[in-house]
Amino acid sequence: SAWNSFQKAAHSLATLKGWWEEEDTLISFMNATDVGKRLLARIMPHLDAAKIALFHSEASEALEGIRKNGMSIKIPGFLAVEEELADVLIRIADVAGRRGWRIAEAVVAKHEYNKGREMRHGGKAL
Repeated sequence: SAWNSFQKAAHSLATLKGWWEEEDTLISFMNATDVGKRLLARIMPHLDAAKIALFHSEASEALEGIRKNGMSIKIPGFLAVEEELADVLIRIADVAGRRGWRIAEAVVAKHEYNKGREMRHGGKAL
């Protein structure tokens, strides 16, 4: 799919730009011993949590883009909110590419699930 191709491209670029160097070094070091492998298995969720926190960071920057109602200074012709939401998707694609997460398939499955949900998912206000 187009998303899967983008996911691979986003991860390749992030790797090329050095965003995975520390994790690669840590994994190489930890995989050298059985104790290290066991410890690595325990800390991987924390590494994922740190990456997911970056999604939040980009989403917060998108909110600031809305609040300031401004234009992007990095990509001419786009709103700041558009730029920052693009960053959210790029970061998600990067991490999903690294971890082998099937985001495109999950989006389709979740959309199908949502079709059967109650209005406003049972009356939620927001």
